[in-house]
Amino acid sequence: MSCKSDVHDHRPTGAAVSSQVHIAQSNFPTETNILIIGGGPAGLSAAYTCKTLGVPHLLLEAAEELGGQLRWTHSTIRGVIGSANLVPADVCKQLVSTVTMSGCIFRTRAAVIGLDVGERTAIVSVSEVTHKVRFDSLILATGASERRLGVAGEELPPVFGARFSTSRSAAQFANRRVVVVGGGDRALEGALHLALAGAEVFVVHRRAQFRARPDFQQRVWLDSRIHVVLSTVVEEMKSDEQSQAVVVTLRDTSNGRIFNERVDAVVVRIGMEPQISLIRAFVDLSDDGTVLTDRFLQTSQPGIYAVGDTCTPAWGASVVTAIGHGALAVRHASHSQL
Repeated sequence: MSCKSDVHDHRPTGAAVSSQVHIAQSNFPTETNILIIGGGPAGLSAAYTCKTLGVPHLLLEAAEELGGQLRWTHSTIRGVIGSANLVPADVCKQLVSTVTMSGCIFRTRAAVIGLDVGERTAIVSVSEVTHKVRFDSLILATGASERRLGVAGEELPPVFGARFSTSRSAAQFANRRVVVVGGGDRALEGALHLALAGAEVFVVHRRAQFRARPDFQQRVWLDSRIHVVLSTVVEEMKSDEQSQAVVVTLRDTSNGRIFNERVDAVVVRIGMEPQISLIRAFVDLSDDGTVLTDRFLQTSQPGIYAVGDTCTPAWGASVVTAIGHGALAVRHASHSQL
């Protein structure tokens, strides 16, 4: 089964699994015990846990497909105990298949456009029709989106964001010059992929030290094809139409020096930021911008939970963390409702 999902109420009939039944607009649920916003690993885990515990629930996903970042992540998932290196697409299929076949209730292409925490209601837009859904508990599993540089030229064709796969596309940059912006795991891993494919790589990081895994750092420092440019920020990027190159203007923050690098492509890997606009005004936040929760993933608002990337700092974000969060939040919410 692919990660693509339609808008369905999936219910098992006896020992067999029923066929997929569309939820008509007129029959859109008006209330549920646990409302889950977001269909990535954390949200899928929450929905599945609801189903196994017999808790009425509704998962809403704004995109056309379930799976979250797994739909466009290509780097191997490592460090999962009991499993070899995992392929994100395979994990996505397994999670979506489990949720679908177990009878979890969800809707894709359903965007939550309003939230009243006090009244415990959400306004949902589906195909330009709005619905009001009342809930007892809410689990925010909206994940994170790529952080942007916010400089001129970021929209140029040779500038790639977080969804660009260096593991799959590195070969096209053989014998070319590439700037990688960032100092975390994905930035350094991307630089290593590109260098291995034969590119000359410039890793530009705004801090004086990398924040990536030690093994990535060591490999980057030892690779003669990678040039490390620390304490430096991107000021702007311009296209050279004659050569189809990108002129990247950089500023050394230690002395203010401005200089340019003419390269064939730029890969921006400066991290992700939590998508928490729905509850930002209602809950306490951590210093890093994630939602502050207790040990059960409950926010400063009773009955409102944040899971996965919405409450996890970048260094701790993982599929394993997200899946665990979804399950724990549901168990606490269902226990609290007793």
